[in-house]
Amino acid sequence: MSKNLVLITSVVNTPNTPLSYSKIRSVYTREERFNQTKKTITSIKQHIPDRKIILVECTDFTKEEKDYFKSECDYILNLWEDKNLHTNIFGSSKSLGEGTMTICALEYIFKNNFQFENLYKICGRYWLNDDFKYELYNNSKDIFKKIGNDVNNIFTSFYKVNNKTSKILLLFLKKNEQN
Repeated sequence: MSKNLVLITSVVNTPNTPLSYSKIRSVYTREERFNQTKKTITSIKQHIPDRKIILVECTDFTKEEKDYFKSECDYILNLWEDKNLHTNIFGSSKSLGEGTMTICALEYIFKNNFQFENLYKICGRYWLNDDFKYELYNNSKDIFKKIGNDVNNIFTSFYKVNNKTSKILLLFLKKNEQN
């Protein structure tokens, strides 16, 4: 059992389709996004001890990408082949895409009976810097950042939940998928 399971949601190769709020889905190239995700993985290894890393992706990997992720992540869940998920993941709602990937990852985690105390979730273009203090997260508390003063609006690029809450999170995401 690993104390910490770190879930990275990522799409290295984004399609050229608009989002609801922008005609440009990403200003970064595939290579830049790959390098950013590599930086995410490196930062996790530097800052979170006793961890396993699961990458959930939706990209038709190049050999270089596949080889890198295979060597640096403990688990890889690539949703690319499940074309039924593409509408959600590549649609106009970025939050629906991220939520869909998180649901798939959590279902995979529970189906395969991963043992962990805490689940960290981070987006693949984000990374932990030297301001990150693991000792503030080394507990059973659920830690989210609120957006503004609305307790119902949280920052989903990085958060931490305990094992019990991760199961509740899966139910919440599935129940609210239409929202």
